[in-house]
Amino acid sequence: MNLNSFGRLVFELHDASQALQAARFQDWAVTRLRDEIPFAAAWWGVATMEDGAATVLHSACYGLKNSFVQEWEAICPRDDLRESVVGHPGVTALKSGHSPDRDLRRFDARHGLHSALSTVVNDKTGTLVQFISLFRPESAPPFSQRERDLKELIMPHLMQAWNTSWREAPADSGQPSALLAADGRLICADDHFLSTMYAAWPNWNGKQIALTPSQGAGFSGPHAATAKIAIDPVRGSAPGTVRVSISAGPRGALSNRERAVAERYATGLSYKEIAKTLNLSPATVRSYVKSCYEKLSVSNKSQLLMTLRPGQTSR
Repeated sequence: MNLNSFGRLVFELHDASQALQAARFQDWAVTRLRDEIPFAAAWWGVATMEDGAATVLHSACYGLKNSFVQEWEAICPRDDLRESVVGHPGVTALKSGHSPDRDLRRFDARHGLHSALSTVVNDKTGTLVQFISLFRPESAPPFSQRERDLKELIMPHLMQAWNTSWREAPADSGQPSALLAADGRLICADDHFLSTMYAAWPNWNGKQIALTPSQGAGFSGPHAATAKIAIDPVRGSAPGTVRVSISAGPRGALSNRERAVAERYATGLSYKEIAKTLNLSPATVRSYVKSCYEKLSVSNKSQLLMTLRPGQTSR
């Protein structure tokens, strides 16, 4: 690849990152990368690394069996290629031939991994790694040093383009935040986030935050905690993760009219009674009540009253 061809590739990556969403960008980029470096299979994803063990959060496999990731996770601690790339982020590792480990040899044979080019790139926070591995079977020529050099040259541009496709949020936004796996497991959090969380929920286990299903708004926890703090998703999460922010106080401040409706509804008035008192329609009252429930992260009248007037119960 000459300088002009490389420049065109970088431009194409940038252009595609603006036009395509993350998953479609990955599919397009794999096809485009194959034009420059022929390969039979590829693995592209996001993972965390802790105590030498990898946890794959997002994975896209091309030309690989469905069992590939699960099998790899079982042998991950003995994978010499993984050790090489994790220890040298940004450097593309070239591996060809049979592994000395018997289980790895069987794994490679099952999935046709006789030759590989693998690169790991750390994200801005230092808590995640993004990786791409390319594979060829034993029936194909092994990857060359020139192809290794080319992949290493392409990788920073490819990763930056992919980050753009899912609109990576700045790591230094200044907002107290945490990064969660898709299942709510805590990957990392700043001190302000943790201190606010523990102040509202002293018995929190510090390991997981279960978000409610409505677009990640709020979180599942004791009412005493959900009434004190708000946890909301922040734009810019890497695939397989959820970036959230925390703020003191319930989810959103009520308007004067919302509070007037909520106070009356929590103490037992019906929609019609509230509508007559405030000169509103019953449908409008119902809409205000729904909005109050969402903002305050409550699900019934008793919780609503406890949030508005701690120490009282509804009738």
